[in-house]
Amino acid sequence: MSLQAACRASGLVALCVVGSLGIGGLAHAEDEGRCYVTEVVFKSEARAEGADEPERLDGRMEIRHRAERKGRSLTVSILSFEAELEGAPVTSLRMSRVGLVEVHADGRRHEITRGEAGPLVRLQLESFGRPALLILHDHDGRPTERLDLAVIGPIADLRLVETATAFHVAFPRQERRWDAEVALPLAKGKLARGTLNFEKIAGEGAGDVPSEIPARVRVSGQLAPVAPGEDVEPLPAEVAYEVEGVQAYDLRARQWVSGDWTIDVSGEVREGGETKTFSGAVSLTLRPAREAGDELPPAGPKD
Repeated sequence: MSLQAACRASGLVALCVVGSLGIGGLAHAEDEGRCYVTEVVFKSEARAEGADEPERLDGRMEIRHRAERKGRSLTVSILSFEAELEGAPVTSLRMSRVGLVEVHADGRRHEITRGEAGPLVRLQLESFGRPALLILHDHDGRPTERLDLAVIGPIADLRLVETATAFHVAFPRQERRWDAEVALPLAKGKLARGTLNFEKIAGEGAGDVPSEIPARVRVSGQLAPVAPGEDVEPLPAEVAYEVEGVQAYDLRARQWVSGDWTIDVSGEVREGGETKTFSGAVSLTLRPAREAGDELPPAGPKD
């Protein structure tokens, strides 16, 4: 099983929080685009009734993306993707427009460039660096229309756009507290959905007048599984997702500039007539990044 398949099957690897995807103030500003990295680190375990040892799933995912705004529109492009999953047959996967590198648990390394790839793989690689999402906003920066432009390959399969834009919710300048609906993609199309609370933290940068100090916002709330569509196989689960975190908004640039969320996961998952007690912790981080180059992604874990 490839790492992409393991990501889809695990029910935790995506762990991409989908916010309301509004960028406060975009109706009044333009720029040439900003690059970010969204990183997801997760540790989880599932213990079956009567089992001596739990099943563990640990890993990380990092997505480099570009957000470009013009008037009331926001365009998001995924520049590169890398994932590491302990205990999987494929333990490391790096992809960009230039090519891909897979590292297997037995040490084998598979590398292919875009020029060497077959038509389908080449098409998937060429989706990196191209617009993957277009969002239109109203005067308050809240989304009014959304168009998903990536429909095949890892960008669509692993919902990389949702992960990349997790922190970019609306920022209403005149409000101290507001809510945003959030959905956490799981395996087999199921979602954990709920409303998160956003509250400006008192102090420097929390005002409505642009300053050099970003406004800091506290995030909290709970997500819960919801029924999937009729054409998607259900994933029986009773799991709670407790979200807490802080993120920072630059009032002058009208853009979120950093964020840190922690998601505590607990509950029961039923698979094959067996009930497993499930627990885990997820950290979701947003930070600025330099534009990704054209080099082939490196293989293996970072130094």
